[in-house]
Amino acid sequence: MLDRTRVDGLAVTSPALTVIQLGAHASRREVANAVDSAVRLGLLTPEVVRRRLMAHRGRRLVGVPVLDAVLVDAGVHSFLERRFLRLVRQAGLPEPALQRVHRRGSRLVARVDFDFAPLPVVVEVGGQLGYLTRAERQRQERRRSELQLLGRTVHFFSYEDVTDDTTYVVATLRSALEGVA
Repeated sequence: MLDRTRVDGLAVTSPALTVIQLGAHASRREVANAVDSAVRLGLLTPEVVRRRLMAHRGRRLVGVPVLDAVLVDAGVHSFLERRFLRLVRQAGLPEPALQRVHRRGSRLVARVDFDFAPLPVVVEVGGQLGYLTRAERQRQERRRSELQLLGRTVHFFSYEDVTDDTTYVVATLRSALEGVA
């Protein structure tokens, strides 16, 4: 069966069914975090969750409305990315591609959080975790330089920007998008 298996003799549900069932017992934010984590860890894709949800719709699962709401933003990898995407939509800005990979030749340069192609604007959001050491800071800045060499303009918004200063985020992003249009 697609949604149940055994691991070391223990009956378990698939990641997709687990998040579907979680919708009946957890808050929307908790379900969103579970979906985002499972996607980020490669345990499932939003498409798989949607397919499994369709297969279970007739079974009167309580969590279906919560999961339907969460899947609107499926593809993001964190609460902060989900929050940023909601800001973009509320502001009526163009919908970005999520988790887009950029290469230089065959070499991976970066996977960016939000890509506003065909405009050359990319956005990264993050907290303090990305800057714990000098080596991590160096890697991040080199990545930014490589994206710029590929013709992209990189904008970074901190956790505090996205959660506490949404006016700044929307105004900056709107200016960036209008400036290259």
